[in-house]
Amino acid sequence: MKKILVTGGAGFVGRRFCKRFLDGGHKVHCVDSIVPMTGGVDPSAGWPLYEPRDYKNFQFFYEDCRSYFKRETADDFDAVFHLAAIVGGRMMIERNPLAVADDLAIDAAYWEWAASARPKKTVYFSSSAAYPVSLQRPDRYCLLREDMISREADIGLPDMTYGWSKLTGEYLAYIAHRHHGLNCVIYRPFSGYGEDQDDSYPFPAICRRILREHGSLA
Repeated sequence: MKKILVTGGAGFVGRRFCKRFLDGGHKVHCVDSIVPMTGGVDPSAGWPLYEPRDYKNFQFFYEDCRSYFKRETADDFDAVFHLAAIVGGRMMIERNPLAVADDLAIDAAYWEWAASARPKKTVYFSSSAAYPVSLQRPDRYCLLREDMISREADIGLPDMTYGWSKLTGEYLAYIAHRHHGLNCVIYRPFSGYGEDQDDSYPFPAICRRILREHGSLA
């Protein structure tokens, strides 16, 4: 049995990671402060697709991951999935950019903790928002490639504060690997979707709009 930490584990993506590892018999520490408009769901009320409290290997910490990092000194985590972020679709990113900028502090706290706790592996979730917005305009767009963001590439302006925070988080992962020898993996999701996703996210919002326009949704 492995010991897994999932920050932001009560969110849309985090809930699925928790289930994957719980079903595998691993011990899961889930940390989430359930910030409004971020899609987080309090497990005390049950999660939409499964009941996490049915698993004896599930432990939930209802708190900001930064406070968790300050008091958690364990160095026996086999893997950490760092998903904690202030994000809730375009509405949150565009209407409350300073709140989203708090992600810079969240990631800084994580990497500082990781350098000390030394988890065997870290999976950091970045975002397609880290790519330059100049490459994603209606009159000038292209298929985005992984190598468009690298230490050798000219970095363009990312997508608002969320893009800046994720771009910085990727660079901190590089520093953690190079200077502290941490095993780090970075993913840049593009518009993930699935069951029980909050309607403020692009895919369900588009689906609801289509159904409403065709009279299939009351």
